[in-house]
Amino acid sequence: MHGINLDSKERIVRVSTLKAVLWDMDGTLVDTEVLWDKAIYSTMEQVGAPLTPEQRVLTIGMSMDNLLNALAGFAGGADLNLIRTINDKIIAAMGDLYQTEMQWQPGAMSIIQEIRAASIPQALVTNTQRVLTDLALRKVGKENFAVSVCGDEVPSGKPAPDPYLRAAELLSVSPEECLVVEDSMTGIASGRAAGCHVLGIRTENPLTPGAGYDIWESLAGVTLTDLQRYVGNSQPF
Repeated sequence: MHGINLDSKERIVRVSTLKAVLWDMDGTLVDTEVLWDKAIYSTMEQVGAPLTPEQRVLTIGMSMDNLLNALAGFAGGADLNLIRTINDKIIAAMGDLYQTEMQWQPGAMSIIQEIRAASIPQALVTNTQRVLTDLALRKVGKENFAVSVCGDEVPSGKPAPDPYLRAAELLSVSPEECLVVEDSMTGIASGRAAGCHVLGIRTENPLTPGAGYDIWESLAGVTLTDLQRYVGNSQPF
């Protein structure tokens, strides 16, 4: 399953007090990467610049501003009218897809509800724009999150630390008391730069093992105790 690389004795002894859990949204909690694929590939077809899979991989986890600039670049230039057109088409497509096709990742709903029942605050922290995040919150339950932070509400989105630092500030906790849960290297870099404990969850995005974070195969079967033990045996970056 997910696994925590500790022997049974340490699992019992070293349990940390977890002050807050900061969740990435797309890919981590909800299976939206395929929806972003649909919206982006369709949009680029419509503007006459079909996207290759190799180009799409380069954009995974980007802030919306960086994504739009990258897509415009793939289309031949960073013309403002082109960027605006790409943005409007992606937002319209994702708005429809969020409401009709968005699904929870395995285990995500269960662990979210367990953490909420324990009165541990949670934040939704995403590079996605507020207009789309609010649509997603209707599906995942705005009541599950004390706060949400979007990429268009901070000076710099992930991989900069700004989104996670802002979430910690809004929750009145220090970053080193927070656990960031992510499914992309961009998000992992953001959480580590913010000084949080970081856990990677394997999805369709490629994750590279490294110092300062573990990678679990899924949220399926993960409990609050698992997360507390993980934080108790890891060091924030």
